[in-house]
Amino acid sequence: MATLSMSTSPQTWSTAVAAVPPDEFDPVDDLPFTLLPTDPVATAGTCFAQFLGPHLRQAGYNFLQAEPPVSPGEPGYSARYGNITTTRQLRQLMLGAYGLHRPATHAWRRNDGSYIDPLRPQIVPAGFATAGEVATSRSAHLAAVRRVFQDCRVFVFTLGSADCWFAPDGTALPLPPAVVGAESHMGDARFATLSASEMRQDLTEFVADLSAVNPAVRVILTVSPVPPAVSWQPRHILIAAHSGLAAMQVSAAETAAAYGNVAYFPSFDILTAPQLRARFLAADFRTVTEEGMAFVLGLFTKHVMRAPGERDAATAPDEAGILGSNDIAALMRVEDSRHTPHDIPGGEGAAAPPADDTTTADMLHSDSISTGTLPVEIEFRTGGHGHEFMIEGWSHPEIEYAWTLGKRSFVRLPGGGANCDCSLKFRAGPMIHHGTVSFQRLYVDVNGVNVANLVGRQPAQYEVLVPAEALRGHAHIDITFRMPDAVSPSRFGRSGDKRELGFWLSTLRLEPLLAGPIFARPTQAASAGQDMTDTKAVMMQMQSLGINCELGFVQRYHEAEPLGLFRWAHTPLPNLLRALEARFEGLGDPANTIIRVDAATEFQVIDKKFGFRNHSFAFKKDGATEEKVRERELVRLPFLSRLMIDDLQKAEKLFCFHDAGHSGLEDILRLTAALDKYGPNWLLWICGAGGAAKLGTAERISDRLICGYIDKFQPLHDVAQPSIAAWTEAVRAGYRVWRGAK
Repeated sequence: MATLSMSTSPQTWSTAVAAVPPDEFDPVDDLPFTLLPTDPVATAGTCFAQFLGPHLRQAGYNFLQAEPPVSPGEPGYSARYGNITTTRQLRQLMLGAYGLHRPATHAWRRNDGSYIDPLRPQIVPAGFATAGEVATSRSAHLAAVRRVFQDCRVFVFTLGSADCWFAPDGTALPLPPAVVGAESHMGDARFATLSASEMRQDLTEFVADLSAVNPAVRVILTVSPVPPAVSWQPRHILIAAHSGLAAMQVSAAETAAAYGNVAYFPSFDILTAPQLRARFLAADFRTVTEEGMAFVLGLFTKHVMRAPGERDAATAPDEAGILGSNDIAALMRVEDSRHTPHDIPGGEGAAAPPADDTTTADMLHSDSISTGTLPVEIEFRTGGHGHEFMIEGWSHPEIEYAWTLGKRSFVRLPGGGANCDCSLKFRAGPMIHHGTVSFQRLYVDVNGVNVANLVGRQPAQYEVLVPAEALRGHAHIDITFRMPDAVSPSRFGRSGDKRELGFWLSTLRLEPLLAGPIFARPTQAASAGQDMTDTKAVMMQMQSLGINCELGFVQRYHEAEPLGLFRWAHTPLPNLLRALEARFEGLGDPANTIIRVDAATEFQVIDKKFGFRNHSFAFKKDGATEEKVRERELVRLPFLSRLMIDDLQKAEKLFCFHDAGHSGLEDILRLTAALDKYGPNWLLWICGAGGAAKLGTAERISDRLICGYIDKFQPLHDVAQPSIAAWTEAVRAGYRVWRGAK
């Protein structure tokens, strides 16, 4: 119950509603957040959400569309899910995208002999030729849905109906079978009306699971004012419609009130306001006119598509905003150490490297490796020599740095002849303005090859991996910085500086990656006849069981970002065995979850019951709080536990474990036995090769147990630079054994 003090000024209907001219009517309260033009916005639902995408795009905002419409008249949401009218459909879409809800029936055969997707019956008007085509289309669709959920910054959903049809297994259907020409399935369907509490439960679970896969997401809920054209309820359609609309409004508004990252936008309340006298409804008294939708979108633009009030002048480099570690893209590290020793037993130790002096690259590839004229380092400050390399898109050097100018800047470095993986390090800071521009995106290309997509909120030391392919065969090295959000300080009204600024840079260094294995990837000629299975796809099939994040960084190197309970966790084998035996029961319970700050100010997530430790990638120095991290983890851990159990039961992933050589075969066989209790799972056990003969290979050593060999392990508490080449070859070799056996 909301409570107010006696000092709160009351509102009166006569002044806030009755006395307001229709054209000036504006009941929108301040939302807890607003949209920046760069925020990727996703839409789903019906009515308002359908019109919002084109409106955002026309206004120059970032409308996320992972799966554009194909059929004429198809609604243009962020993916091809068609109209999602009920909260139960939305909830099951979330679960289905991650394999946690699988409908019993995948295709309906229509009266004309064609097949349709029961969950998207109108997405292909002509239907599919076979049920297999339906399954293929749905698989591609769910992949797009996962991209929407994981890539959006804001998710907008419009509730459309409380009435819902269900298949026998409880799957929510958008339309009854008879409406889409599948009468033969009509006897299997049942009708029900969702209550306000049921819809709120659906929304609560959806927001929790969405936040688990996308911690930075914000959600805007709206309600369609359009009543159903047909009702199966045993009462007058007007009463049924009003009841459903009221229940949707209550569930959406209460969900928004319960979560700081959820807002309610009152499109329903605006269009049904009594003083408008159905002005924005068509002759059927249910369809919203174009004028009405324009009126609502105008209020959305006014209240949501603007930044909060300006509070400060454009910041100097050292006063820039907060660097959100979750926003930093794949192959980048901030200079502060993020991998500190774990205080859980078993957190130390590393296997010895091969006994001989042969390098990893020598063992894996015979290609000649050259560093060319590298390393090379430049300074952008006044008095430095950066001007010799700053070809285009730079402002004049200042005392400590030089600004990028416009949307594109590039430098040209000497370095011809290099054909090895290199490290590109640079210190940079974004042009931001507190409350208006909170971050800048930075795309980095080397000789036309994209090597990093970054987000900057404060000055930082960046390091990105430059693969050998980007350097090989080039007489010099062109490094291009692209800044799509570059902005002029004059926009903030506190400066006459009209330059379009993105980032300042102070230093830049390109050097061979000597700290880790340097390896030249095979050229096309060298790889002829070899099994060149798509490495990214292979890495997506791997599910880490620990003991640390080493496999996670290898996957990230190959741009594979699978969800996994233990991908960023410390999991000693005895603890892992106990968790598997208990089916992870209690993992993520409030009583078992401790949040602790480490030396780098990262909040570590510690599970008392099983002794696991997870990275949160949320830092106190960046403004994260223990309360927010705890709130997020109490949702994320149970969600990822369900995904892990689902993967174990489906037995369609190759599980991977190592503990730097501490465990023997007998211990690992206990692990395979624990996995077998869920299903016929295979395990890739990563071991030290002990020499050149086995390095980068894999062999089957027991029933559903494969051993893959690498040159060396990183210390269990510091794995940010794993032995990429050896890990890659060992995983690929293990994958081939697994696929061959299956």
